[in-house]
Amino acid sequence: MKYAVLLLSLISPVFSQASGLTVEWRPTGALVTNASASAVTAIAVGVFKQGANNRGSSWSIADTIDAMPGNPWLAPGESKEVTLNDSSSGVLQDPDAKRVVGAMFADGSTFGDPDTVHFLQQGRRAIASEIPPLIARLQSMAASGENKAGMIKDLNASRKSEMEKSRDHPIGELPDPNSLNVAGALQRTVWLIDHGPDPVDVPSLVQKLQNWQHRLEGSW
Repeated sequence: MKYAVLLLSLISPVFSQASGLTVEWRPTGALVTNASASAVTAIAVGVFKQGANNRGSSWSIADTIDAMPGNPWLAPGESKEVTLNDSSSGVLQDPDAKRVVGAMFADGSTFGDPDTVHFLQQGRRAIASEIPPLIARLQSMAASGENKAGMIKDLNASRKSEMEKSRDHPIGELPDPNSLNVAGALQRTVWLIDHGPDPVDVPSLVQKLQNWQHRLEGSW
């Protein structure tokens, strides 16, 4: 992976700006401001160190396409603090660490590191491709008489497995977008079931998932 390097100064902030998005790097993460006319619907912010003395990495990844159009990650004119977990690696305080941002906007435009933007796009493709078999799985569980609690338990077990897969990646590299976003699709579905009626209204749930799939397919 090739990344544009943005060095962090612990004395004064470092800014990067293009396409209406401004990123102010801070010792604990970044302050992101949307100066464009379009809402930010997905973003990945990362700080990492590669090489023989690699000590770790920290990423924050969010995608709110499922909540659009009413609840984007960052509306025009708004700012949001992204706090990264430094754990014990000290990577956030390392001036030689690489700092990258990738973002997607509601109007289809993108911002930032091309590899990071590609990761976000691949994630949406992964979710969109996961929804049809997920729907079939829900319909099968309903046909077999599975209750609400059983559906949630089954989907949560699969989500946990996919999250474990997503964590198995080289330090400094982004997680596997397939496993990470399959887990996200499962988590979103569990939320919809948990906050829905009992027994589960499967036709209504299927319609919500299909609407989400259509939004995803029109977003890259």
